[in-house]
Amino acid sequence: MSRVNFITHKGKQILEIDLSKCDEHGVVSTIAEARLVISRQPKGSLLTLTNVAESMYNGKVRDALHEYATANKPYVKAAALIGVSGLRKAMALALIAITGRRLMLFDTLEQARDWLTAQT
Repeated sequence: MSRVNFITHKGKQILEIDLSKCDEHGVVSTIAEARLVISRQPKGSLLTLTNVAESMYNGKVRDALHEYATANKPYVKAAALIGVSGLRKAMALALIAITGRRLMLFDTLEQARDWLTAQT
């Protein structure tokens, strides 16, 4: 089953990217799949939710995430991230600052989905 899927929440489509519990290869390959899906969407149209809970994080993953976030910026209206705590939270905040993305951090899937569907 794909880790990149559109879901409908409160009548709005959200692209969910599940990086949870992925090793380095899983993160990089899922990012590549998501990037392809995102690049086929109208600019400024997407709501995305990415789950990074318990996923591998190293230099290669960091670089892939930075490149991914930068490339997807024109297509994404709003983005949410779940599964971030501790040191990873600091790294996520740095990524947000570097890429200039509108990306919010949440503790739960439901909080993230609700926030995304409230974005206009």
